[in-house]
Amino acid sequence: MKKRLFKNFTAVLVSVLACLLLMAESVSAADTDQPYSFNYDDFRNAMPAPDPYEVRYDIDVNSILGVGRLSGAQGLFVQGNQAYIVDTGNNRILVINLSENGYSLERIITEAGGFLLNAPRDVFVTEDGKLYIADTGNHHVLVVDSDLNLLFEAVKPTSTSFDQAMDFKPEKLIVTAGGRIFVQADAVNRGLMEFSEEGDFIGYMGSSPVTFDIIDYFWKLVSTEAQKEQLASFVPTEYNNVAIGPDGFLFVTTDTFTTGDLWNGDANPVRRLNYNGSDIMIRTDKVIGALNWNSDSDCSRFADVTVLNNDVFYCLDKTLCYIYAYDGQGQSLYVFGGAGNRKGYFQSPVALEHWNNDLLVLDEKSGFVTVLKLTDYGQAYSDAVTQYDSGHYEESMEAWQEVLRRNGNCILAYDGIGKILLRNGDYEEALEYLRYAKDRYYYSKAWQLYRKDWIEKNLIYFLIGLLVLIAVILVIRIIKKIRRDMAAYEDEREKIRIRNRNQV
Repeated sequence: MKKRLFKNFTAVLVSVLACLLLMAESVSAADTDQPYSFNYDDFRNAMPAPDPYEVRYDIDVNSILGVGRLSGAQGLFVQGNQAYIVDTGNNRILVINLSENGYSLERIITEAGGFLLNAPRDVFVTEDGKLYIADTGNHHVLVVDSDLNLLFEAVKPTSTSFDQAMDFKPEKLIVTAGGRIFVQADAVNRGLMEFSEEGDFIGYMGSSPVTFDIIDYFWKLVSTEAQKEQLASFVPTEYNNVAIGPDGFLFVTTDTFTTGDLWNGDANPVRRLNYNGSDIMIRTDKVIGALNWNSDSDCSRFADVTVLNNDVFYCLDKTLCYIYAYDGQGQSLYVFGGAGNRKGYFQSPVALEHWNNDLLVLDEKSGFVTVLKLTDYGQAYSDAVTQYDSGHYEESMEAWQEVLRRNGNCILAYDGIGKILLRNGDYEEALEYLRYAKDRYYYSKAWQLYRKDWIEKNLIYFLIGLLVLIAVILVIRIIKKIRRDMAAYEDEREKIRIRNRNQV
């Protein structure tokens, strides 16, 4: 009997273990098909979160389109339903038609405006079809119409503000609605180079602020010429990419900084520039990506940034291969992606663009462009941010609740619901959500309004109670006085009776 029970128990145990192994394998297989996602808590600890994006498909120009592998591709741009892939090593630009279910090749550009492309690194396309090409190897910005006819060139400035001993090597560019061209050029650390709509050089915009160490400055004063050459120069850092937001403001990225610069606030890897070149980025959180105190090489280095119509912007980390999402207030939304050769991961990402709410990531090493679409969780997150910024707070509340239902660790969802409840006058409930969000400012504000509201609502009862108390006190005093008077009257009558008896 015991042997039979032992055999049955063993068989059940083996079956359970086998099921668990199968489940683990299926979960593992599912995990490899999607990016790894997380968000940060107040102490910048990573907390696992649902995936905000999933892979729609990978654009494989070699196996699927049959036009050969990408070689050192550096640029990516989306206009309408077309993606422009700048295949730097092959001196060409591939125009890809995008759809939800697939993609196709529209054309290949190897020559434009009478020039053979030479190591192009970026392209910008306007709504009317004009192409602005950072034709780096030819040392100019090439501007052509939709039929690739030459309109004009932006070439090396003759201004003394540009080092004439240096080649003009445009690497990244954007064009404003008015036709102004802003170029990030190699070895230029005075900011973005600005050209007019005719290609004339205007000047520099958005120079990175200069920082220096007072100790280094002292040593420069007392050092020899040979020693001075080994010390760092106090010059602005150069940008490595530029993008334009829906409001026309420019977003720039830089990757020359140290860990200490990040924490001290001396380095801002992402900046939002107004028309005067001033950084107007709102930073509720540190817009810096990942940070490792022990190694500068383990810090995030942003290669690109793209901005959606709801002011949510995404930063591409070329070091750790993550994508970081921030809202218009600089609050960290979520992080996803990672380094690897699995689906949804990246090996050497160099460019990031958006197509509606989809994201496109160009990977220099794999030669793929990964198209990512929002998951249900990501769509709820996007709706919550968009509706809140648009002033549709009830719709935003529903979306935040959906986010919270899918991810109970989402601090921003607690904060968003708490702020809406505060705005609606539900101060007591707002206190609970804002406490979870650890939002001290709005928690204090909610507490002040809750206290004020409580006093206003209960003041009448307080006054009534006070009046009743005063009335009770007065009645008691009157009763006591009457009793004293009655006692005195009785005493007087008793004295009179005694005096009358004595006289008799």
